[in-house]
Amino acid sequence: MTELENEDLTFALNFKADEATEEQLAYYGKWYADYVLTVNKDVTFNANGDADGYLSGQYDAWSENWVNVPFENVTLTAGQSLKIMEYAAQLMGEPGLKLTYNDVYSFVKDFNCGIFFEPEFLAANPDFVVTLELRMYNPEDESESYVIGETYEFEAPKIVAENVGTGAVYATAAEALMAAKSGETVRMLTNTDEMMIVVFDGITFDLNGYQVSAQYVTSYGDIVDNSESNAGLLVVAKNRFMIREDNAQVPSVSDSGYKFIEIIDFKIMTENGGAKLIFQPWFEDYASMLFQDQAAWESSGLTISVVVSWEANGMPQQQKFIYTPAHVMDVFVSYRGDNAGYNQAYNLILKNIDGLESLTMTAMVESETGVVVSCQP
Repeated sequence: MTELENEDLTFALNFKADEATEEQLAYYGKWYADYVLTVNKDVTFNANGDADGYLSGQYDAWSENWVNVPFENVTLTAGQSLKIMEYAAQLMGEPGLKLTYNDVYSFVKDFNCGIFFEPEFLAANPDFVVTLELRMYNPEDESESYVIGETYEFEAPKIVAENVGTGAVYATAAEALMAAKSGETVRMLTNTDEMMIVVFDGITFDLNGYQVSAQYVTSYGDIVDNSESNAGLLVVAKNRFMIREDNAQVPSVSDSGYKFIEIIDFKIMTENGGAKLIFQPWFEDYASMLFQDQAAWESSGLTISVVVSWEANGMPQQQKFIYTPAHVMDVFVSYRGDNAGYNQAYNLILKNIDGLESLTMTAMVESETGVVVSCQP
């Protein structure tokens, strides 16, 4: 048994029949022989995807190419064994076919096999173990069996994050981010607790619904949570967290860390020569929790505001209007309630400004971390 390099598989092995004596062949030659796969946790294989992984094999007498199987879900429960050659015969339309040790020694001789496991499965099962062995069975009593040669054992490596583009997996988020190149995304696969997280320029760090705790976090790229659950949480002290102002999503204080909110529809309109502003920031589902009560919004570290800039009599002027938590609640309740089409925005009307020139209105959602999402009409 020899380990092989195969970048498409989690592990790959070559099996080659050893020299056998005439006495061994005479005694064991008619015994059934098979390669037996055993797992310590339930696992589902399917080469078509939507499973924990798939099996793969290559045998020169059939093809020089590796063949991935099965083509439908096959689930192994913890402690259950799968006889690989017997299963392969079934796939080839010969169910019940069993190879003897003479067959393996004389005809099969040499073949390759391997397994691919999804990184998410390995990350969620750090104590997962696979064993693979060549076993011979007495044809008169298959409960009598012996292992031939050495047993191969695979233990799941520690996996915390993956590079979405390259498929490479890493034991720490810091290691994954250090290896990433501009334009690539590092996605978390489980919770982690690390000393320092640095997101370099051009790199996206996706919490993917998991909790990342760190003593220090510095981001020149983008930190986001693109999971459907929006359960991702970045746990770091405010004074040890540096993030660029135009981060793709807005950090909102939650428990001991930050959730990341995407503003999905950001509308602003003006009327009457720019004197009326209607500002409509719409958030992803998680943000609705922030509006359930005033205290939730106040503790979020977010503010909604409008900055008005103009020139009056040749002098630049500016005024910032911050909407109170009570007003934020009122707009949200009206939007979610029965008053469809009514009071679904933050309205600002300016009148009777003498000598008004070059009026601009900038609407903003701001985080206590310094991240600002803004737009102008």
